[in-house]
Amino acid sequence: MNDAILVKGLVLNMVLGIEEWERESPQDVLVDYRIEVDLSRVGETDLMEDTLNYRTVNKSLLSLADEPEVYTIERLASLIARKILSFDRALATTVRITKSGALRHAESVAVEIVRQK
Repeated sequence: MNDAILVKGLVLNMVLGIEEWERESPQDVLVDYRIEVDLSRVGETDLMEDTLNYRTVNKSLLSLADEPEVYTIERLASLIARKILSFDRALATTVRITKSGALRHAESVAVEIVRQK
């Protein structure tokens, strides 16, 4: 499958981290994701019911910002992938989480996971 929907730069403002100072206030975490989905039918019909509505997916992911028990970006990536794959048309997903300020002398740190049904 080569068809995909890609979203870049979704911002989740949430408490995330293992250090005490990281959990004192919410921080912005960047999420990029790719959803493998068959787009051939919607390419012919131009009807929303023949595709995966990325607005709906995005709204569901924004709710994860309220999760109080997420400590690592690896866990966040896993939760996002699970939520994406809960949509019927999603076949597989690649999720990248980027967190600024996580390492001294580095702009950011990121993890990327790939999951499929």
